[in-house]
Amino acid sequence: MDPDLTSRTRRFIVVSTFQTTFYICGLAPLTASQLVVLGYRKERSAYFKALRPVLCVIEYKMNSSEEICTDSLTLRGYEEYTVNDYSLGCIIEENRFYIVAPKDIVVASLIETDDRIEWLIKHR
Repeated sequence: MDPDLTSRTRRFIVVSTFQTTFYICGLAPLTASQLVVLGYRKERSAYFKALRPVLCVIEYKMNSSEEICTDSLTLRGYEEYTVNDYSLGCIIEENRFYIVAPKDIVVASLIETDDRIEWLIKHR
C-alpha cells in the first residue's frame, strides 16, 4: 500500500447544523451556502395519508437555516408513499434537479420572479 495514502489523516469540520420540519429524502448543492432539499412531511392528512412531498431551497449558516422557497409537489400516488420512495438527483452544471418517485420523475430548475410572472400571465 502507498505510504502516502496511509499516513494522511483526513478530517472534517462541522460548518453548519440545523433541523427541518420534515424528513429528508434527498439533498443537492445549489450555492456555497444553499441546498436544494427534497422533504417528506412528518404530519398526515385528515385521512391518515401522506401529504405531498416538498422541494425547498434552504440557506444555512453556522447554527441556523432559512427556507428561501418551498414548493409542494403533486406526484401520482403520493398519498401511499413513504420517505424511502423518493430520491433527489442533480446535474450541478445545468442547475437541474430530478425528483424520482415510484410513478413519476419530475425535472426542476430555478426560475426568476420575472419568469414566474410571465408563466402566470401566459397560463391564466
